[in-house]
Amino acid sequence: MVSYIQGKLKFRNAKLETKLKEELVPIGYEITRDDNDILLKKVGKVEAVLSELVPICERLGWNVEEDLILMEKPEDPAGRPIRYVRGKIHR
Repeated sequence: MVSYIQGKLKFRNAKLETKLKEELVPIGYEITRDDNDILLKKVGKVEAVLSELVPICERLGWNVEEDLILMEKPEDPAGRPIRYVRGKIHR
């Protein structure tokens, strides 16, 4: 089964958003923005996405425990979503 990750990262400034896109789009992330957040989407598992995102976000200056929220949505509607909030994975 394929899982989809949706998440948001607090928007800081356009320069950081551009740097983030330059690193994440080539490895399969879809990135958009609303008024206050950078929105992220990718096919994968929450653990794999965290292992990619955390080093990049921290290097660019984000505090992932405060600034990042992720939700893994399983393709199967009967499956439960898995959330990453405040530095912890909630199953």
